[in-house]
Amino acid sequence: MYGRELSGYAIYLCPLKGISNFVCDRYYYLFCEKYHTIRLLNTTLLRLPMMIMKSHLSEEIQIAAERQAAFFRVLSNSQRVMILWLIAERAQTASEIALATGSSLATTGHHLRILEFNDLVESRREQNDSYYYLADNKITRDCLVFKSKPKEMLMKINLV
Repeated sequence: MYGRELSGYAIYLCPLKGISNFVCDRYYYLFCEKYHTIRLLNTTLLRLPMMIMKSHLSEEIQIAAERQAAFFRVLSNSQRVMILWLIAERAQTASEIALATGSSLATTGHHLRILEFNDLVESRREQNDSYYYLADNKITRDCLVFKSKPKEMLMKINLV
């Protein structure tokens, strides 16, 4: 496959053998990744499906890979990792977590909702406060994020 950049578009001159929906033998087409289109020189553009190549992996493996990628997207934010480190020590309120991380209460609440939606954090209500703690499931027991917390991190809050 031969490729070149053309004003922000990746355009490839490539053979399309083996692609379903197209009958082609030895013809070369221009393939534009941005618009998922192909074009034979001096012909009209044809629309391509988003996935050109068929995966040989089973559908269960593809779904598991997508779930794993979603899990890592949740942990890709440093604020969420700090929140997980904090509540791994003990259950804390959103205001305690916001004070320790140095972020606003709204931002902390946003991250806590994302963590709670992805089954990493659970909450319990005591009087007027909601306490957040790590969910007790296989993910949180096996995850290395909770075991690799830096030792010099001093995020404990001592309220007077």
